[in-house]
Amino acid sequence: MRNKTVRACIFAVLAVFLLALAGTVLTLRRDGGESIEIVSDGTVVYSGPAKAEGEPVYVPVQTERGMNLVRIDAEGVCVESADCPGQECVSSGYLKSAYLPVVCLPHRLVIRFAKTPGEGAPDAVSE
Repeated sequence: MRNKTVRACIFAVLAVFLLALAGTVLTLRRDGGESIEIVSDGTVVYSGPAKAEGEPVYVPVQTERGMNLVRIDAEGVCVESADCPGQECVSSGYLKSAYLPVVCLPHRLVIRFAKTPGEGAPDAVSE
């Protein structure tokens, strides 16, 4: 009897873990859209396509806090260089998901997929 209970508990924990893992993977792999917004200190400073055909497009974002150089190419959009101390925005790579924007906290820079009309009400995270 005890052996069956242990097996049932192990099976339940494993099932919950696998469901959580599958949900995380599906959430993070969700495509964000066709256009992006570069937001500096709450103001949209660039809005355009999420990918560039041919030559990369470079968008410099200069504020009193510092400078970020955003690159848009055939793979997507990323921060190519920044003069912030941690460089987390540079190491985060390409924007992949609407749930995980590229952020530079010291410079108050956010790169996100643009909202499409009728997408729903804003939530506390996105606004």
